[in-house]
Amino acid sequence: MIPISVNRLSRTGPHFRRPLPQVEREIRRGRAQHRLRPVDGPVFRVGTSPDCDKVLGGLQFPATHLYLLVTRDGVLLRHLGAPPEVTVNGGHVESTVLRHGDRIRTGPLELAIAIHSGRRPNRPEMSPRTTSHQEAQGLWSQGLWIEEKES
Repeated sequence: MIPISVNRLSRTGPHFRRPLPQVEREIRRGRAQHRLRPVDGPVFRVGTSPDCDKVLGGLQFPATHLYLLVTRDGVLLRHLGAPPEVTVNGGHVESTVLRHGDRIRTGPLELAIAIHSGRRPNRPEMSPRTTSHQEAQGLWSQGLWIEEKES
């Protein structure tokens, strides 16, 4: 039998991989009962299929329109090609790495993306419509709030 040496201080094994970033989406345009929602799981599909994580209404969207892939290195958005086009911060994309604060728009839907390393921050339970301007500015400066645009 060959003895195996284990360095308990090592941080390179599979048990010490850094966690996936926590990703949230805020509905900026479009209908939603709760505007701020987590992106659960490493693959988040958007489309009209009931199997999608975000189910869209309307005939202009295909069954699966786009997906987000959450990895330890970041968040990738991939548009699957069918209309309507997908833009990130106003530029047309097929595939791109997302950054905190990016705005995704497709058809009548607009989302803002928040990306946090590790666990999701504790957020105060506030409705964007009842939050004062000063409170929103304070939360924005702490990276806890994405200002809502009037529709």
